[in-house]
Amino acid sequence: MDIALAVLMQILLHIFRKKILIIMSLKIVIEQNNRTITCLKDQDFSSALESSSEALRLYHSALVHSSEEDECPPPSMTAHTDSDYLDQCLLQSEVVDDETEAKAHQPFIYRSAIPLPPSIITDSAAMVAPILIFNIALAYHLRADDDDGTTPGHQISLKGLHKARCLYEKAYEAHGIDQNVLFQFVILNNIAIIDQRMGNYAMMQSCFEHLTSLFMLLVDQGCSVRLRHIVGFLSNLSSAAQPASAAA
Repeated sequence: MDIALAVLMQILLHIFRKKILIIMSLKIVIEQNNRTITCLKDQDFSSALESSSEALRLYHSALVHSSEEDECPPPSMTAHTDSDYLDQCLLQSEVVDDETEAKAHQPFIYRSAIPLPPSIITDSAAMVAPILIFNIALAYHLRADDDDGTTPGHQISLKGLHKARCLYEKAYEAHGIDQNVLFQFVILNNIAIIDQRMGNYAMMQSCFEHLTSLFMLLVDQGCSVRLRHIVGFLSNLSSAAQPASAAA
């Protein structure tokens, strides 16, 4: 009996240690993601790439340990909460002044990295990976957008844009079938701007057509008044018509 009890205590201790490691890893994930947000605000894109990549790596590691203990909550249990949280983040984010970008004749890019809620330690698992992937994509995108225009820099910029586009697509796919409309909106807008800069006008037009449908959906839902980046999107739509026509 004493041996059985000792074995049981060892098993429980092992499980407890794994739980502690998972919780500690997730806390570091949140810290690294917060660092990414700060670095992007400071336009320190290299540091943002390092911290965002590390956050995703640590999260994948925590998922492996968590799945071994069958502790990953089903995405369906947290989907509604996840969507509400994304709405809150996307609507309250600090966005670059639309009028400033319009005056500079620059395409509108959604520039705000998305924070992670402390509740990811217990739930909201379905939203974490898409957010982390999006933030890495944004870091690549903004670094490429900051290209000084030199020939070597231009080549690096194109590679960065391609990487950002691939990661945006992964974030879009990782969010699942019942995607948050605003999250789709932000990703598709940024992908369209990348396609425009790389001269992929057919793909850009496809994104803008999808965005137009989403825009009408947001209008029907009464969200357009609250969306500060809608103005920027509309300016993208009008400016995209000219290069698209020229390409045709």
